[in-house]
Amino acid sequence: MYLTETHAQVRDMARAFAGEVLDHEEQFPNEIYDQMAGLGVFGIGVPEALGGPGFGTLAYALIMQELSRGYASVADQCGLVALISTLRVRHGTPAQHALLRAIRAMKTKVACCISEREAGTDVSGIRTTVVRTGDGWAPDKGRVGIATFAIGIGLAGFAAAGDCAATRKQFGKAIAEFQGVQWMLADMVKDIEAARLLVHSAACKIDAGQDATNACLIAKCFAGDMAVQRTADAGQVFGGSGYIWRFEVERLYRDAKITQIYEGTNQIQRMIIARELMKKKGAQG
Repeated sequence: MYLTETHAQVRDMARAFAGEVLDHEEQFPNEIYDQMAGLGVFGIGVPEALGGPGFGTLAYALIMQELSRGYASVADQCGLVALISTLRVRHGTPAQHALLRAIRAMKTKVACCISEREAGTDVSGIRTTVVRTGDGWAPDKGRVGIATFAIGIGLAGFAAAGDCAATRKQFGKAIAEFQGVQWMLADMVKDIEAARLLVHSAACKIDAGQDATNACLIAKCFAGDMAVQRTADAGQVFGGSGYIWRFEVERLYRDAKITQIYEGTNQIQRMIIARELMKKKGAQG
């Protein structure tokens, strides 16, 4: 198995935290973020020389998977810190490097503004500017992370659907005994596992220094589509209650949709995948 003991420890730590601490109060969870910072889950790719643990992409993927399995909004913050810290590590000045410890400790909050009505996927079309304020810079206006984000959501949907299917009864028996429901649950497991393997393959390529662009495109596109389809199936298992606000599966379906949109829409992922295929075909003559 490609997971090392360190990988397993990181995954289990994030899983335990997600299961015991995360809540769904729809408030900015400062206390939870402070606890996450204490565990060291923010910016885990930051090199040791700059105050981080220097973990690889696969470890980051495992953390994102387990956090999003608990609550996607919290996992999203982890992904944001990973994005900002990676940019600072690769392209930052010494002064910007010096802020990495504060960012990882959540003493300094970060933000990313790359979506507008006329821009988003077309990042070059953004018209946002920044203005200097008394406290800093304020705005006027990572594919693996999103893919594992989608997997965690899918896992949460499957767990909820499985529990519901085992306890909800129709026609005098648990709906898990009906073949149609069984097939939906089987498809959830099948697609979640396929997405996980695609993502882990892409992450391992990155960690090995190999060209991983196409692998990341495929993983992000597949995992995002999987999360939307399979959380929709989870809602179906719940029947009408699966469509009610504040039911977990309704929130999961809403959370899943964003994984088809940011870090490049899945339509754009398909365009690039096809373009690369055509390039290879042309090169082969």
